[in-house]
Amino acid sequence: MIQADDKSWNVRDKHMLDTLNLLLEHYGPESKGIVWAHNTNIGDYRATSMKIRGEVNIGGLAREQYGEENVGLV
Repeated sequence: MIQADDKSWNVRDKHMLDTLNLLLEHYGPESKGIVWAHNTNIGDYRATSMKIRGEVNIGGLAREQYGEENVGLV
């Protein structure tokens, strides 16, 4: 189980978002991306106990940055 003081979870998911941002920037303003990730990473941390533990994930971070209507979960 990941503890609140274990930063590796947050570092990994923030890195995933940073990588997505770099790729979208590289391919231009009309580009779109697909992220293949485990359901724990693409869900929305804000609606789970992850938030209580101080954890984030790429799903929630992307929704915050790009807007709920621009991020989908398949």
